[in-house]
Amino acid sequence: MQKNKKRIIKKKALIVEDEEQARLYLAKMIAVSFPDMEIQFAATPEEALFVLERNKTDILFLDVEMPGMSGLEMLQTLRDKLSELPVIVVSGYNRVEYLKKAIRLNVVDYLNKPVDPDELELAVNKAFDGNPVRELIPTEHKISLNTERGTMIVAPEKLLYLCTQKRSSIVIFADEEKDVIVHDNLMSLEKSLPGDIFKRVSRQCIINVNYLILVKKERKELTLKAKNKEVKLSKIYPKIIRELTK
Repeated sequence: MQKNKKRIIKKKALIVEDEEQARLYLAKMIAVSFPDMEIQFAATPEEALFVLERNKTDILFLDVEMPGMSGLEMLQTLRDKLSELPVIVVSGYNRVEYLKKAIRLNVVDYLNKPVDPDELELAVNKAFDGNPVRELIPTEHKISLNTERGTMIVAPEKLLYLCTQKRSSIVIFADEEKDVIVHDNLMSLEKSLPGDIFKRVSRQCIINVNYLILVKKERKELTLKAKNKEVKLSKIYPKIIRELTK
């Protein structure tokens, strides 16, 4: 069986990503689908702006969460000078507010980590064909969890709550018996969750408020319930108790 020929795209790409491993992984994926594409790197938005001022760049791959200036803040600055530059956002944070801002800044696509090779190839092809890739606001918001068995992609509404355990986190599902230990810390998980239904209620816990059935103001306790599970959580932040009992 004859393999599909790779599309020849002799263009210059710039990957803006603060994590070296992620930069190299994305570059490898691009090289597989587009072996003729020349790839440049920048570890910070500030470095990227410097590169863009001095080197011709045909397409930009941009992370969102980086130290200092964020990727979307950089893109806001960039659009005043390079309004037509194709930009593909590649991020581990699939937050609706990020997606909406990316749309306003006219990105080609918003790809979630871990990046799917087929979605990456489609996004690059469409960037140079001059056509929109797809509707960016997802019909189902999903997040990735880094478990011992690999990456698990889940819909956040299936999560009951999340809590810390030593250097790991435990994710408790609403409709499954087994809990899942993940290698993500609670802060990074919080950033990936939709803020309208998840709240950080204590130093150790984030809850899905859709499963909240009882708040005990005096004891600073919450009760969550889903099917056959009922969980009581204590040591809740006073501020959260006040918000939930208004």
